[in-house]
Amino acid sequence: MAKKTPARKPRRRLKRSVRRSLSAVLMITAIAVAAIPVPENVAAPEGSARAVADTHKVYSYTELKTGKSDVDQSSINDAEIDGLFVDEANQKDMLEKYANNPNDTNLAVEKSLKIFDNGSEDELTWEYKYYESGSNVVLCDYNDRYPRGNVDLAPAPNIEYFKVSAADFNNYFDYTGTDGKNTIITSGTLRIQMDVDPVMTEVSYSYSDYKNPASFEMSGDAEFFKNYAQTPFNLQTEAYKRYETELTKWENDKKVWESNPNNSGNYEDVVAKPTEPAELKGTMSSIIGNDAASRLKFFCDHCKTLATYGTGYTLKAVRDTTGDDVPGGSSDAVYAYVAYGGTPTQPGCINVNGYMVTRQGKYVSAIGKHAFKDVGNVENITLPTLVHYIGDEAFIHCNSVTTLHIENVSLIGNRAFQSCNNLATITMGSGVRSIGVESFEGCTNLTSITFSPNTALIGAGAFANCANLSVLNLNNIVEPCEVGAAAFYDCASLTEVNMADSPVTKIGDSAFATISGDRLARFVFPSNIADDAKSLGNRMFSNRAALKSVVFPKNYGRNKQITIPESMFHGCSQLDYVEFPTGKGTDPTACANLKYTTGKDDTTNELFADVVNKDFYVSGPKAKTNGDPAAPRESTWMAITKAHSEPGYVPYLYYENGEEFYEICSDNYLECIKKNPDGTGTLISCTLRPGATGTGGTLIIPDQVGDTKVVAIATGCFTDKQLTKSVKKLVINDNIKTIAASTFENVEGKWDNLREATVGSAVETIGERAFYDCTRLTDITFRTPDNNDYAKLQFPDSALKTNGTKLTIHGDINEGYRPFTYAMNPNNYVKDANEGIRICYQSRWDSPESKHMTVMYGESEHATENGRTGYVTLLDYPKYSELEDHDSPTGAELRQHCLDREEQFYDRYRNQEYDDKRVAFALAWENAGNAQDVYDAKDASGDPMYGPWINPEFCADWDKWKTGNPNGSDTAKAEEGGMFDWLFEPLTVQAMGSEPDPYFVQEPFNFMANYKECGGNEENIPKFNATGALIDYMGWNDFEKEIISSVEDIVIPAGVESIDTRDFYERNRRNYNEYVGKPEYVRSTGSISGGSVTDDTIVPGLFSGLIEDYEAGSADKDEYEKETKGNDRIKSVVMTSVKYLPDYAFDNCERLGTVTLGEAMEDVGALPFRDCGRLAGLTGNEKYPAENGILYERQAGENESYKIVECLLARGNTNPIADRTVTKLSDPKTEFVCAVDKSAFEDCNSLSVIDLSAASTLKEISEGCFKDCKNLTSVVLPASVNDIQDNAFAGVSYESSQDPRCTVEIPGVEVSISDEAFGADEDYPMLKHAKDRIRIKTTADTAAYRYAKYYEKEGMELELYPDSENVYSVVFMDYDGTQIGNTQYITNDFAEEPDTTELEKPDHRPGFRFSGWIGTHDQQLNKKITQSCIFLAQYESDGSSVNGQYTVEFYDSISGKSIRGMGSKQVGDIYIFYVDAGKSFNDMTDMSAPEAPAHEEATFSEWRDSKGNTWANSDAINATVISSNMRIMAMYKANGSTSGGSTNTSGGSSNTSGGSTNTSGGSSNNGNGSGNSSNTSNKTTSSSNNTTSSSTSSSSTSSSSTSSSTAKKYKVTVVNGSGSREYSSGETVIIEANDPAAGMTFQRWSTDSNGVNITSVSSRITTFTMPANDVTVTANYVAATTPTPTPIGTGGGSGGGSSTNDGSTSVDITKPGISNKDLATANVNGSTDNFIVKITETDEATRAVADALTNKYGSLDNILYYAMDISLWDSTGTYQLTGDQISGLSVDITIPIPDALVAYGGNNMAGAVINGNQLESLNENFTTINGVPCIRFTATHFSPYTVYVDTGNLTEGMLDATPKTGDPIHPKWFLSVGLACLSIILFIKKDKASKVKTA
Repeated sequence: MAKKTPARKPRRRLKRSVRRSLSAVLMITAIAVAAIPVPENVAAPEGSARAVADTHKVYSYTELKTGKSDVDQSSINDAEIDGLFVDEANQKDMLEKYANNPNDTNLAVEKSLKIFDNGSEDELTWEYKYYESGSNVVLCDYNDRYPRGNVDLAPAPNIEYFKVSAADFNNYFDYTGTDGKNTIITSGTLRIQMDVDPVMTEVSYSYSDYKNPASFEMSGDAEFFKNYAQTPFNLQTEAYKRYETELTKWENDKKVWESNPNNSGNYEDVVAKPTEPAELKGTMSSIIGNDAASRLKFFCDHCKTLATYGTGYTLKAVRDTTGDDVPGGSSDAVYAYVAYGGTPTQPGCINVNGYMVTRQGKYVSAIGKHAFKDVGNVENITLPTLVHYIGDEAFIHCNSVTTLHIENVSLIGNRAFQSCNNLATITMGSGVRSIGVESFEGCTNLTSITFSPNTALIGAGAFANCANLSVLNLNNIVEPCEVGAAAFYDCASLTEVNMADSPVTKIGDSAFATISGDRLARFVFPSNIADDAKSLGNRMFSNRAALKSVVFPKNYGRNKQITIPESMFHGCSQLDYVEFPTGKGTDPTACANLKYTTGKDDTTNELFADVVNKDFYVSGPKAKTNGDPAAPRESTWMAITKAHSEPGYVPYLYYENGEEFYEICSDNYLECIKKNPDGTGTLISCTLRPGATGTGGTLIIPDQVGDTKVVAIATGCFTDKQLTKSVKKLVINDNIKTIAASTFENVEGKWDNLREATVGSAVETIGERAFYDCTRLTDITFRTPDNNDYAKLQFPDSALKTNGTKLTIHGDINEGYRPFTYAMNPNNYVKDANEGIRICYQSRWDSPESKHMTVMYGESEHATENGRTGYVTLLDYPKYSELEDHDSPTGAELRQHCLDREEQFYDRYRNQEYDDKRVAFALAWENAGNAQDVYDAKDASGDPMYGPWINPEFCADWDKWKTGNPNGSDTAKAEEGGMFDWLFEPLTVQAMGSEPDPYFVQEPFNFMANYKECGGNEENIPKFNATGALIDYMGWNDFEKEIISSVEDIVIPAGVESIDTRDFYERNRRNYNEYVGKPEYVRSTGSISGGSVTDDTIVPGLFSGLIEDYEAGSADKDEYEKETKGNDRIKSVVMTSVKYLPDYAFDNCERLGTVTLGEAMEDVGALPFRDCGRLAGLTGNEKYPAENGILYERQAGENESYKIVECLLARGNTNPIADRTVTKLSDPKTEFVCAVDKSAFEDCNSLSVIDLSAASTLKEISEGCFKDCKNLTSVVLPASVNDIQDNAFAGVSYESSQDPRCTVEIPGVEVSISDEAFGADEDYPMLKHAKDRIRIKTTADTAAYRYAKYYEKEGMELELYPDSENVYSVVFMDYDGTQIGNTQYITNDFAEEPDTTELEKPDHRPGFRFSGWIGTHDQQLNKKITQSCIFLAQYESDGSSVNGQYTVEFYDSISGKSIRGMGSKQVGDIYIFYVDAGKSFNDMTDMSAPEAPAHEEATFSEWRDSKGNTWANSDAINATVISSNMRIMAMYKANGSTSGGSTNTSGGSSNTSGGSTNTSGGSSNNGNGSGNSSNTSNKTTSSSNNTTSSSTSSSSTSSSSTSSSTAKKYKVTVVNGSGSREYSSGETVIIEANDPAAGMTFQRWSTDSNGVNITSVSSRITTFTMPANDVTVTANYVAATTPTPTPIGTGGGSGGGSSTNDGSTSVDITKPGISNKDLATANVNGSTDNFIVKITETDEATRAVADALTNKYGSLDNILYYAMDISLWDSTGTYQLTGDQISGLSVDITIPIPDALVAYGGNNMAGAVINGNQLESLNENFTTINGVPCIRFTATHFSPYTVYVDTGNLTEGMLDATPKTGDPIHPKWFLSVGLACLSIILFIKKDKASKVKTA
C-alpha cells in the first residue's frame, strides 16, 4: 500500500502571510509616496528667473578658477593661479590655519589688549587675536566692537597692563584675615607687593593730640589722616573744637555761680560738665572706609611694585571685558583698576593712551586670513612697519575703509581687500613686491593707487571691477614686473594708463578688458615687454569701445615671429590707429615680425574685426631685415574691419627717408599714397597685392587714409596693365579734386573690363579723355557736390566719351550741373549720332531732391510743333513697388540701407538682458529636434527666443566654439576658445549642433514693412508676426522719410521739360527699351476714340498707365484704387520746368491732392486730371491759371479771354473748392470764357448749377462737356452758343434727388445741337430714354425749341420763356443750387420789384444764418428788375461751433442707440465726434464715420439728419465738410419691402406700401433743401441736386414722373423737440429732443396720436413712420437726481413672476485670449428678459483698466491683466442697453480664466473701473467646468472690467498644481503607481498546487 506524503499547509500559510504583509507594506508606501508634496508646476511670472543654470553669466576671474560659479570646471586650467602666489618659507598654510579652523586646540591664540573709550567710559578689552608661527606673529582676528575711524595697529601685541581687579582692590581694604596675605596681589603674571596692611595697622587721633598738634604732627598717624582720612580727621577736629568751647563756657559759668553767695553746693551737680569726645581710633581700612579716592591714593602710595615700574601713576577704574572671547559678548559690568598717568621706569613698560602696559609680545609680522573680514567701522588703517605679509581675504568686505597705507608688506594675499567698497586711496611702500589674485577686486570707489617701486607681480584680477579708478600709473615701478590676467578688468572709468616707461615684461589675458563701459582713449605698452609670444595676453582691451589708439612695445616681435592674440581688440570699435613704433623710420626693425591672426579662410586678418571707424589706420615698419614686407604691413593688407564689407581697406602708414607713405589694399589692389608737404595726399602707385591668388574687381581710391586727405591721382599711377585689365568697378572717393587727362583712357585695352565708376563729391576737374573709349563702362555715378556747389565741376565732352553701347550717368538733377547738361545735350551720344544711343541720366536714391528719377533727351512731336527737336523727358520715377521688391534693380540699391538697419538692430541687442535670451536660445538649440522648433519657441516669460538679438556674430563664432570645445578636457583649446568667451564675448553662447541662421536671414529687414508698421512714427514699435515671432520695427529715420516722400510727393526738378513717355517711346523706342523697358507706362490696353476715354481704358502715360498700387483686398485698395490704372500712391506733384502735359497725364491718380504746373508750362493736353477725385489744390501759371478748381488756358489777344481746360472732380465737395455752383460770382473768369475743352466738366458729380450766361464769346459746347454730371440741375448757356456737340449733356441729373430733370437754358436762336448731345439710349440702359432727364428752356421757334419738341417722345421736356423780349424771369436760389419758390416772370412794360412776401426764408445752412439776397446782373430786390436774373441766398456764420469744432452724432433708427466710430469720444451713453469747423472727417486724423449697424429684419438704405440731409454711405459723410452741429441717423428698408419703405421695429409693423424714405421736399447730399416744389404747366420744376424718390406711381398717365409733393401731407408737431413739419403718409419722420434744462434729463417720448409707433421711446433722436393723420409727440424730462428708467422685463418676457433672468442669457466673447469661450455663462438679476452679455476688446477699456491698475499699484511692473469691455444687449444682439435701461440690474458672469493668467489659479482677481480711474475689487470666486478653471464675479454696472494678477504678491497655496495636458508628470506618480501594482499582484497571487507523491 502506498504511503502518502504529508501536506505542507503550515509552510503555505507562512508564505501567504508573508506575501500579504509585503503587499500591505507596498500599498502603504505607495500611498505615502503619492502624498509627498510636489513643487508648483506653474508658468514663471514675467521677469522671473529661469530654472536652469545661467551658462552665460559673466563670472569673475576667481569664480571661474576656484569653482565658485555654476560653470563646468572640468576644462579650467589652474596652472596660472597656482603659480601666482609665492609660498614664502612655507608659511602660507600656518598663517591661514586659524581662519580655517579657529577651534584648533593646537593653536596658542592670544589677545592683544587695549583700552578704548567706548563712549561713556574707558574699557579694557582685546584689540585683536594673534598666534605665533615660528618667529612670526600673525594677527588673526580683529575686534571691531566700537566705531573707530582711524586704526594705528601697535607693532607688537599688548599682552599685559598694570591692572588690579576690582575684587583684589577691594579685598586689600576689606580683608578679614589676620595672616597679612593681603599685602601681595597677583594680577596675571604681575605680582604686586604692598608695604602696609591697612587691615592690621591701627591709627588714632585723641583730644590730647588735638591740644598738642606739634607733637601729633611728628607722628605717623597725622600723616595717614592728612593723606587718606582727611574728612574723618576734620570731623573729629570739629568735635574737639566744640568740646573745647563748651568746656571753657562751663568753667566760666562755674566761676560765676560759685561767686554768688546765694549758691551752695557743687556746680557739677547743677550743670553737668561737658564730656570729652572719644578719640578717633581704628584700623587704616576702617578709617578710610569706602572713600574710593582715598582708597586709590592709599593703594598707589603703598604699592611698592607700582613704584618700581614707574612714577606718578594712579589707578583709574576701567570696564574690563578682556575675558570676552567674542567682542561685546558679555553684558556683566566687570571693572578693574589700571595704572594711569605716570611715567614708566621699568624696562619693557610703556604707556598706551596713558595706561601702563607692563608686557608686550613679539612684533606683528603678518595679517592672517579673514583677520579684518567684514569689519565695518574702520576708515583708515596703518599697519605696523614690520608686517610683511597680508593673508588671503584678510580685509575682505571692509566697507568703511577709505585709505590704506602699506609700507613693508612684501606679499598681499588673494582677495585681501576685495569688495572694500569705500576704499579710495592705496599707498604701497617700497617693501611691497607681490599683489595677489583679486586683492582689490570690487573696490568700486578706488580712485588712487601708488605702487611700490619694487612691485614684481600684480596678480590676476587684482584691481578688477574698480569702477571709479580713472588714472593708473605704473611708471614708478623700477623692478621687472608682470601684470596678471584681468588685473584691471572692467575698470570702466579708466581714462589714463601710464606704463610706457615701466619695466613691465608681461601682461596677461584681458588685463584691461571691460563690460560695463569705457573711457580709456589712449594706451602705450611698456617698451620692455619681452620679445615672446606669451608676453601679451588675449582680449587685452576687450569691449574698450572708446579706445582711440594703442602703441605696441618696440621690442615685441623684433627678432621673433609672433602672432598677436586674435581677440586683443575685441569690441574696440572706435580705434583711430594702432602703432608699431619705428621712431618715424629711425628704428626700422621694431615689431617687424609681428603678424595678425588669420580668419577662417586663412587669408583675411581679424585682429581689428570690430573696428567701425572708417578712418582707422595702422602705423609700423616697412620691411624686415631681409627686405621682405614687415609682418604687420603684410597683415594689414588683408585686415578686416566693420567699416568695410571686404578685407583690405585698412591704411598702413610707414616712413621712408623721412617721408610718410600710406598703403591701402582695395580688393587685391595695393594703393600707395604719399603725404604732401601741405598735409594732403597723392595716389602715386597702384599694383596688385604681392601673393594675390586672383584679380580683384573693385578698385577704391580712398578719400582719406588716417588723418591725410587724398586729393590727387599722380600721372602714371596705373602702369600695371595686368591690374587695370582686372578692374571692373572704380570708386573715386570724396576729397579727390582732380582727375587728370587720360587717367582711365582705354589705351591698348588697359581698361577693357571697367563697367562702373563712381566720382566723389570733391572732384572739380576731369581732364580730356579721362574715360575715353572705355566701351564697357555703362554706369558713372557722381556723388552730390560738396556744399551743393553744382557749378564747380567742369569737364570737356571727351572726358566721358566712352564709345560704348550705352551709358547711364547717375547724379543729382540740376540745370547747372555739368554731368546733367552733358547727358541732356541734344548733340551728345554715347558713340555717335548714327548709332543713335543717347546718354541716360538717373538721380540717385540718396540725392538730396528728386530721388531716383530717370530722364533722357529725346525727339518729341510736341517739341517739333514748337520749333524744337526734342525735350528732356522724365521716363521713370520712384514707386512703392520698387521699395517693396528688394530683388528689383532699384530695390537692390536700397538693400544696403536695409543691411545697415539690420546692424542697428544688432547693436541694440548687445547687452546683458539679451545675453540671457541668447542663453535660453542656446540651451533650446542644444536640445531641439530641429531648427524650426527653436525659431518658433517661447521662453518662460512667453517671449520669443529667436529675434534680432541672435545675430551674425553669434553665428560667426559658432565654429570656434565647436572647435574650441569649451566643455572638453583639452585645456589648451578651452583656454583659447572657451573660458574667455564666457567672460568677454556676450554675443557668443554655448550650444551644440549646427549653427542657426542670423535673425535677418529668417526675417530680412524690409523697407516697406518697417514703414507700414511705423507709419512715419519715430518710436520703435515691437510687433509679432503670424507665428508669434518678434518683428521689431525701428523708428522711421530721416532718410526713410525722404524715400517715402519721394514716392508720394513727386518733385519734377528743373531741367525736365516733358513727362510724355508715350511720345518719347514712339519716337525714341530703341533708347527707351535699352534703358527703361517699362511698356505699361507707354502702351494702352484700351483705345482712345473720339477724344473721350472709356471707363475701362488704360491711358498710356508716366502717371496714368497700368500701375498696381495696393494689395488686393486691402482697405487702402478699396479706398484709393477703385480702378487699376493711374498711380494711386502719389499725393502731390510739383513741376518746375515741364513745358507740356500730355493728354490724360494724371488719369485716375485717385490719391493725388495737389499739383503745381510751374511757370514753364506752355501746353496742356486733354483732361490731364481726369478721375483725380481728391485733387483740390491746383496751382497754375500765367498761361494756365487755376481758380476754384477750374483750369483755364489764357487765349492770345489783347482782350482777356480763356478756354476752360478742365474742371476738377473735387469741385463742389472738397475744401477749398466746395462751391457747388459755377457762376460769374463764384468764378469771375467764366465771363471771359470763349471755349470749353472736350469733357471739361465730365463726371463733376458735385456740381448742381453751371451758369455760363455771361460768357458772351462762347460759341461751342464741346463733345462730352457736361457728360455724367449726375447731380447737375441747371445749365445756363449764353446766347452766343451756336453748337452743342455729341454727349455734351449725356447723363446729366442722373442722380438728382429732387427733380429728375436738368434744365438747360439755350437762349440762342439758331443752335446746332447734335442728335446725341444728350446721350444715346444704349449708353444708359437703366433709363427708358437718355433724354428723359432733360428740360430745354428756350424761346419759341428756335432750333432748341424744335429739338425739344422733336424729342418730347423720348421724355424730353420743353419750357418756354414767356416772352423773350418783354418778360424777365426771376429765380430765387439757395446756396446749394436749390430753387426757393416758383420762378417769377416780370414784364418789361410793367417792370416791378420781385415778390418775396410768400417766399420761404432760407434757414437751412448749418452753422450759418441767412443775411439777404444778391442778384446777378446787378439786380436788386428793392429796385425794378431790368433783365432776367437769379437771386442767390447769402449767409453769415451763426457762430455755432465751439472752440472751432462742431459735434456730430450718429444714431441707429431702429434701436435709437448712439453709434460708436473711429475717433468718437464717449460722453455718457453718447458717442460724439468733434470735427474742426470747415473740415471733413477725411481731413481729421484717425476719424471716420461709423458703418450702419446690421439688422436681420431690415437693410440699410441711407444716412439722414433731422433737417432732411441724406448720404448714401459713410464715405459720403466722410467727404462732407462739417459746418454745424449735426445728428445723423441710419435709415433702413424693411426686408421684403416692395419699394423701400422705412422699418419700425418698436412694436409696429414694417412699411411695405411703397413709400419712399423721404418724399417731403427731397434732401441733399451736401446741403439742405427746402422741400418746397412748384407745379407749373403740369411740369414739376426744381433746381435741387438731391436724390430723387425711388417710387414711381403705377397709375400715372403722364409721360413725366409725378413729384412726391402732390401726395397729401399731414402735420407733425414736436413738443420740446425738432422735426415739426408736414410729411406724407408712410414717410419716415426723424424727431429729436431738445437739450434738457439744467438739472433735468430726457426720459422718454409720448404720444396720444393714432398710428404712431416710435422706434425707441428712450432715445433722444429716433424715428416713426408717418400715419395718415396729424401727429403730436412730446419729449418728457425728469429731474436728473431721480431718473425714471424705462422698464425692462415687460416686453418679451413672461410678464410676471421672479425678477431674476430665467438663465437664457448668453455670453458672446469676441476679445482674444480666452479659450473654451462656450463655457462662459451669465445670469441677469433684476429682470425676467433674456439678454446677451458681450465681452469685447476696445482701446478705451484697455486704457481705463491700465490707468486704474496703475492708480492702485503705482505701476504695472508686476501686474498681468486682461481688460474687457462688458456690455448688455437685447436677446437678438441688436440693441445695446444703456442709461436708465440697465438701472437696478446686475449680472453674475462666469468665464474661463484668460489663457495668459490660468497658470496663476486662485491668485487671479476681478475688478471694475469706476469714477474714471478707480479700481473696484469684486468678490470673485473660482470653479472648474469640464476641467477648465473659471472665475466668477458679479457686474453691477457696465464699464471696463479686468481679470488680473499681482505677480509680486503670489500665494503659493492658491496656485493650481494639478497636472494638465502637456504638463510634465512628477516621477513620484510612477513610483506610487508601480508600488500599488506590485502590492495588488502580491495580494491576489495564489499558492501553487502541491504535488502529491505516492509510493
